[in-house]
Amino acid sequence: PTDNQRCFYAAAAWVSAEWMRTLILQGFYWGISYSQSFEPALIQTAAYAGSYGVSFVIVLVNCFLWKAFQNPAGRKVSILWALAIFAVVYMAGAMRLNSVSHNKYSTAVCAIQPNISPEVKQSLDDFAANIEAHVTLTNKALADVKTDIIVWPETSFTADSFKDSLWYPRLKKIPAQYNSVFVF
Repeated sequence: PTDNQRCFYAAAAWVSAEWMRTLILQGFYWGISYSQSFEPALIQTAAYAGSYGVSFVIVLVNCFLWKAFQNPAGRKVSILWALAIFAVVYMAGAMRLNSVSHNKYSTAVCAIQPNISPEVKQSLDDFAANIEAHVTLTNKALADVKTDIIVWPETSFTADSFKDSLWYPRLKKIPAQYNSVFVF
C-alpha cells in the first residue's frame, strides 16, 4: 500500500479498535470522537457514520499531519490531504447545520453533573451531601432559566432516594418548583 493508503488503513484500524473495546468492555464507548463535542460542524459526520465516523476523520487527518512531519519530501502533499479532508468535513457539517429547519417548538433540558468521585457515591455517609450537591447545582442552573426536563445522573446515589423519608419530600418539590419533568 502507498503512504496515503496507510493513513486510511490506520484510521480504519483505530476505529476497529474503538469498536472492539466497546464490545470487550460491555458497551462503554470512550472514543476520540468525543474530543470534538464542542465543534458542531465537525461532528455532523456522526449523523451518517456515527461517532466512529468522526473518530475515523480525526485519525485520518492526524495521520496525514504526522506523515507531513515525518517525510519532508512529501510534506506539501500530506498537508494538502489533511487540509482537504478537514475542509470538506467542516464545510459539509456547516452546511448541514445551516440547512436544519429550526422548529418553533423545542425542549429545554438541564443536565446536572456534580462531578462526585466514585468513592463518595458509594458511601452512605455522604448520601445527604451528595443529594445536596445535586439540589444546589439544580437551583443554581435554573435560577433564571426555564427548562422542560431536569436530568440527574442515575448512578449518583447508592441508596434509594424515593424511600428516604428526609429527601423524598424535598426531591418531589423540584419538578413542581420549576414546572419541569424530573428524571434520574
